[in-house]
Amino acid sequence: MSDTDRLCSGHSKAKTELIIQPNQNPVQKPAGQQISLLCVLKGLLPESSEKPGIIWSKHSGLKGDHVEVKRLDARTLSLVIRNASSSDSGVYTCTAQTANAKYHKAVDVVVFEDLNFVEKQTMIGQVLPTASVNLSCEVKNEDESISTFWMRHGSFVGSEIGRFKLYKKGAILEISNYNPSTDAGEYACKVSHGLSGSTIYRKFVVGTELESKRVFCSNMCTNVCMKMYSPTGGFF
Repeated sequence: MSDTDRLCSGHSKAKTELIIQPNQNPVQKPAGQQISLLCVLKGLLPESSEKPGIIWSKHSGLKGDHVEVKRLDARTLSLVIRNASSSDSGVYTCTAQTANAKYHKAVDVVVFEDLNFVEKQTMIGQVLPTASVNLSCEVKNEDESISTFWMRHGSFVGSEIGRFKLYKKGAILEISNYNPSTDAGEYACKVSHGLSGSTIYRKFVVGTELESKRVFCSNMCTNVCMKMYSPTGGFF
């Protein structure tokens, strides 16, 4: 969202405006860091003794003990978010009220979650036939906005496909009754955080190199044959 300055009523001989520091929009920080914003009402005449009303607001409210709003002087109001998380993302608006007018300034705050996988293993190696294989894309962040997608051979993998099953909200993919001639090869996952937009990827290799090559070549041949086959006259 772009900055907005709006004079709601009244006029001033001097150019009076709200300024938010730092002068950038959006303000982007990784989770866990501190975010400091200053709202300053500029342009009132130096001899003016008026103390304007200044407030910070957010659409979903300023929640939590880690958010502190403090008046620094008659025309400056600070907002400090300590140990920021994705729930602190959103549009923050500073509003100032003088005797003659009201001013608004908004800034978009984006907090990126640092996604990290729980398990490190990605090379599974040889698996015995009929065994079950679990591939994990679990992340350390426990958040309802985390989503996980699995892919194989360019197609999405879900619980409804063959012997694949998904657990822990899709974070774990189980290959049941493993068959080296069809199940070996590469698997990939994408984990996204809906609020911050953070995304990480991971690739797995299941089975030996020879098994993976055989499955890959078999799929390539099948795809080519399917494209070339004509139901009215065989091939071509």
